[in-house]
Amino acid sequence: MVQMVARRLTTQPATNFTYSQTNHYDHLLPEKIANYLGNEWRFLPLDGGNYLKQIDAITQATQGLVNYNGPSEIYYCSTQFDWTEAGMVVTGVNGDNIFSVETDSRHEIERLYSLSFAGNGLGSPLVLQQHTETYSPFCDVDVLNYILHIPLCKRWNYHFYDQWILHYYPEAAQWDHKGEQIGNRRIVLPVMGRNIPLRKLPQRIAFATLKRLHICNGYKMEEGVSMNPYDSWAQSNPELRHALDEYYQVNKHLLTLYPDIQKKAETIMHEGRVYDQCAVLTILSVIRQIQFQTRNDRNV
Repeated sequence: MVQMVARRLTTQPATNFTYSQTNHYDHLLPEKIANYLGNEWRFLPLDGGNYLKQIDAITQATQGLVNYNGPSEIYYCSTQFDWTEAGMVVTGVNGDNIFSVETDSRHEIERLYSLSFAGNGLGSPLVLQQHTETYSPFCDVDVLNYILHIPLCKRWNYHFYDQWILHYYPEAAQWDHKGEQIGNRRIVLPVMGRNIPLRKLPQRIAFATLKRLHICNGYKMEEGVSMNPYDSWAQSNPELRHALDEYYQVNKHLLTLYPDIQKKAETIMHEGRVYDQCAVLTILSVIRQIQFQTRNDRNV
C-alpha cells in the first residue's frame, strides 16, 4: 500500500527495496508490485542470518533503545546501498500492528509497544536517519489516533484494512496479503494473544506441546513462513550460532552485579529462541558501551 499510495501522489522516479529470506513473500510479492508500478526494484537476501553478528554496531546506531535484532535487517541493508542521491525513504513500519488486532482492548497498547515501538517501529528510523530522511505513515500520531479509535471488532483479522483497500485501491486486491486474498481471508482464532488460522491450530498445538516437553524448540514453524527464521538459521548456520554464543560467553560477566537477570539470561541462552537470545545480547552490548563511554569520560 505504501507503494500504491506513493505512486498516486507523485510521478518522480521511485526505487522499491525489501529484504527477507529468499522466496519469502516479502521477496516475491513486492517485486511483482514494483514491476506493475514501473519502479526500480532491489532485493537483499537475508539467508543464513550472518547480519545478526553486528551486535555492537546496531546497538550504537539505535542508542540501545530497542532489541538489536529488530532493526538488524535495515542496518545490514543500509550498509549495502549507496545513499548519495537518496530521497525520502517511506516504509510500512507498524502497519500490520495497527491495522490488525490480535488481542483484547486492555492489552492492545502493550502489544503495540512490544511488537512495534520496542523493535522496528523505533529502530529502523534511527538507522535510516543516519543516511537520509525516513517516514512511515503508520507511525504518524494522527493516523495512530484515528485507527486505534476504530472498534476492535472492525479491525479484527484485517477487516478494516481490506475494506479500505477494496474501496480506495481496488487494483491492489489482485495481490495476496501474507498469502491470503484481500477481503476473503481464512478464519482465525485468538489463542494466547495471537491470531491462529483455524486449519493450522492442530499443528500449532502440537509444536507448542513438543516445545514445552523440550522435544522441539519450535524453529520448524518458521520455515517458509518467516522473513527471518532465526532459529532455523541458527540450526543450519554454525557460523551464526558460534558468533552469538561467543558474544555471550565473552561478555556475560557484565551481568555479575545483576544476579536475577544473569540467571534468566543463562536460561534463555541455553533454552530460549534466538529472538529472545538477541534481547540478552542487546543488554550486554548496551552495558559494554556504557562502560566504554565511562572509561573515556574519565580519561578526558
